[in-house]
Amino acid sequence: MRAGVAIVDITPPVGIAMGGFAARKQGAQGVHDPLYARALVLEDGEERLALVTCDLLGLNRTAVARVRELVEEATGMPGERVALCFSHTHSGPAPGRLYEIRELKEGLEEIWGEVLLYYIAGAVRMAAKDIREAEVGVGVGEVVIGVNRRQLRTDGEVVIGSNPKGPIDPQVGVVRINREGGKAAVLMQYACHGVVLGADNLLISADYPGYAVWTLEAAYGGKAVGLFANGCGGNINPKERGNFEAAERLGRALAGEVLKVAQEVRPAEGLKVIRRKVCLPLKKFPPIEEAKERVRELEKLAEETEVGSEQITGLWGELVHARHTLMVLHELRATQGLEVLERGEMESEVWVVRLGDAALVFLPGEVFVEVGLEIRERSPFPKTLVLAYCNDYSVSYVPTTRAYEEGGYEPRWARVAPGADRVLAEAALGLLEELSA
Repeated sequence: MRAGVAIVDITPPVGIAMGGFAARKQGAQGVHDPLYARALVLEDGEERLALVTCDLLGLNRTAVARVRELVEEATGMPGERVALCFSHTHSGPAPGRLYEIRELKEGLEEIWGEVLLYYIAGAVRMAAKDIREAEVGVGVGEVVIGVNRRQLRTDGEVVIGSNPKGPIDPQVGVVRINREGGKAAVLMQYACHGVVLGADNLLISADYPGYAVWTLEAAYGGKAVGLFANGCGGNINPKERGNFEAAERLGRALAGEVLKVAQEVRPAEGLKVIRRKVCLPLKKFPPIEEAKERVRELEKLAEETEVGSEQITGLWGELVHARHTLMVLHELRATQGLEVLERGEMESEVWVVRLGDAALVFLPGEVFVEVGLEIRERSPFPKTLVLAYCNDYSVSYVPTTRAYEEGGYEPRWARVAPGADRVLAEAALGLLEELSA
């Protein structure tokens, strides 16, 4: 097998809108730590794979498609062999191309969002030019830095909080690549939201995944490139939150386990990549003109309501949700075919990559942890790493059917309807069975 690796700085300019928290009213006020796109290219005979991990909330399928076009133009590598994975930091940018809302937003986010795609493609181009003979191996360990966040209150309402009895995924996935005469690479995978830092943070940061990568690279004395890929952490938050010190502690704890596992990994033989288009059921959304009118009505009410009154808080929440609904409608119209939307579905993709006796699953959106645990339990491979936030962030939350019944934040803000989790799980398991045959 042969491997190439590269790293490109994708830190946005100060002032850019930050993604992840609707409560923010300002753009980024500074940069605490840089953001990166890290590319890993693997070749085994005629089979090729480019995996790019990005310190970003996510990118939609249109942006990902453009990156693939740029990579294919520059390297000749087929675009369908380029996978993008996002750390889901909430202290990064919200580029215009993320939400595809040109009708609503113009300026810095849109301009930088276009340039960003060239930086990401450039990382793959650099890695492809530095291909060397390599040994690749996969291992797994365990660490607990996350907690289930779906807390059931005494009044029966599910809120974002702490649910120590809820499921989490403690598995740490590790892919180690030793390259002849070049830097090594270590990919780590873990399921947990990138939200140690909250809405009050206005500094650009990679959050705990950044600290995990930097700790790993420092331990290798600068002779390795670290990559972080998130897992099925749609309902998992860090167990400690609030400041950069907490982000550093959790990142170091994760890196410590990765370093231990990486030392025990044995070389694997063989690379195989397969992907499948999936159609996910959509919620029933209002017509776009009706959604626009709802936003106008709520904006007028908000202007007429006294600041500080009991009504304003609930009204503001309704307005944010109405604006979000309108944004989703614009994005779906821009990124999905009309015939697909008329069926009440959205298209996305699921990947499986085989590395020897191990498999990596790539799922789109913010998938609930229960889905990842099920895929791993039913997988025919002894080692299975389930990655999420891959290739298409516009899928957004993918809760379980039970979560929809319970209610709460994620089901309310989800775009897909109940049953989307089953589509992803069955597609992944089908591909795993196909590769194991």
